Amino acid sequence: EGLALEAADGANPTVTSSERALEISGDEVVVEGFTIESEDDAAPVVAIDDSSETTITNNLIVADNEDRGGANEGGILLNGDATDIDIVSNTIGEGELANGIRSVRGDTNDGITVQNNTIDVGDRGIFVIDVDTTPEGWEVTENDFEAFENAFEINQALGIGDVDLDTFEVTQNNFNDADATGVTLQGGSYEGTLNATENFWGDESGPSG
Repeated sequence: EGLALEAADGANPTVTSSERALEISGDEVVVEGFTIESEDDAAPVVAIDDSSETTITNNLIVADNEDRGGANEGGILLNGDATDIDIVSNTIGEGELANGIRSVRGDTNDGITVQNNTIDVGDRGIFVIDVDTTPEGWEVTENDFEAFENAFEINQALGIGDVDLDTFEVTQNNFNDADATGVTLQGGSYEGTLNATENFWGDESGPSG
């Protein structure tokens, strides 16, 4: 609890693993300023499990596992009981991942802020799967989605309860592939309205004027 892993000014140290490069299970953890890479074609690069008030910021998160497709666990895996997590100002993927951020399992992954990241992946930028309980409280803002099929997807894999879309915000993002899908709701049941305003498609320069 309360652990901070921060690179020295001007340094860019690399954390490399043949499996998960970094696993976080604890509260108030900060990871800042690293290159984090996994050589495993299935494992996530960073896994967050049973953690609250954790911040992942200013990192390069990469792996060579795009071939796994939709089953790939991606750059950052929220593996259950993750609350009040800030994922801010990272570069995730560089075209080498199927999914940028994947949320699955556990009791809940709530209160997630994804802001000002560059997410460059082959399939889903952010993939939220409803497995045990319904997620809520996601804020996805000011990100650049470079290469993707779906930038943001909620998938009710087991259809457990209604997802309250009033607690989700996907705004002011750049979806830089005009032929891809910005927001997808797949299966299950939903209530409320997801705020997906002020996003931009197909213009890398983003908003202007």
